[in-house]
Amino acid sequence: MKKTLYIIKNLGIGKSILYLILTPLRFMRGALQKLDDIHDEIRWHKNISKYLKKAGIPNQKLKNQRVHHEAKEYFNGYGFKINTDWLHFYSSLSGIKSKYYIPEDLYYRQIEPHFINDRLLRFYDDKNMYDLLFDGVNQPETLLRYFDGKFYSPNYKALSLGEASNTLNDVSSSWLIKPSIDSGNGIDIKGGKSQNGMLILDGAVTSLAEITKFFRSGFIIQERITSQNKTLAQFHPASLNTIRIMTLRLNNVIHVVNTHVKFGTKNRIADNNDGIWCGVDSTGLIHSAGINNHFQKFEYHPDTKKKIKGTKIENFNKFLDFTISLHKKVLRTDLISWDIGYSAENEPILIECNTRFQGISYHQALNGPLFGDLTDDVLAEVVRSRNGRLA
Repeated sequence: MKKTLYIIKNLGIGKSILYLILTPLRFMRGALQKLDDIHDEIRWHKNISKYLKKAGIPNQKLKNQRVHHEAKEYFNGYGFKINTDWLHFYSSLSGIKSKYYIPEDLYYRQIEPHFINDRLLRFYDDKNMYDLLFDGVNQPETLLRYFDGKFYSPNYKALSLGEASNTLNDVSSSWLIKPSIDSGNGIDIKGGKSQNGMLILDGAVTSLAEITKFFRSGFIIQERITSQNKTLAQFHPASLNTIRIMTLRLNNVIHVVNTHVKFGTKNRIADNNDGIWCGVDSTGLIHSAGINNHFQKFEYHPDTKKKIKGTKIENFNKFLDFTISLHKKVLRTDLISWDIGYSAENEPILIECNTRFQGISYHQALNGPLFGDLTDDVLAEVVRSRNGRLA
């Protein structure tokens, strides 16, 4: 009784009564989690239905029933129940029949969370940290940083607003500004320049103070790479066309698991924004027609009319070795998608390191199953970890 009175005295009558009312509801925590899981599952069913409709893929009557039956049995063996509409979607686009396609819900709910470190995501995803993490690696030159409400020089010296404005006004070449975190699909990447003491952003006069209001979570300003490898530039010279390479550390070995190239369109500076994605094999051969974000296929680039399939990206082993060497610097996240540019001097350039919501649909729609021959090992690793947590 004395303990109860002591608690009431220190918590107050209001909190104490609220605690007594809410305590019985703690047993509903598991039920609420289950409800949330079902809601999430419904959301993924809606997503694949939307994808099929967007791509104009006929319904399930045209499914390969044998492959889909094999896929259900295969994933059931690991304790995963799958919606085979995902296989229907991917195989219809890639032309590759396989039971090893990874459904998006399985990837985002089970696989990616296992291979990435939630506590380090903000650091790895922050472009303002790249010069610390990837010191000495070929990257676009940084001109100015802004994070946590403060400006910084390229070498992380704190700057006042006036000093930062002067720094940018002194830049004679054009530049790009990007959110330092979460600029996926080219969101909010803008082109700018300094002219007669004024800042011009996407053709409009602005100020650094105004820019901070738009990019509240932080930004990085870098040189704009205006020349690039001729093979990639021929498709869309206005954007820096990049190669997306996914690497996986598994059993202490780093593997390149999937690759595609991205071309910009419509004279836009970002290749992701309504761009064209094309599958690339391990030798650097673009082996598929391109697709856009509506999953429409293109034999030729829609702007330059250059034929896509059959183009060979030279010295492709450089890219594979480059991303493996980058991943060796990231010790506690095992699955990473790298966006790599190709300079006019034919050298790889680190553009982005993506650790969450990495995107798998374009990989599988272009190249077939995400993990290929490593699928068994990946699923076994996820199940081993899951069983360990449950135990």
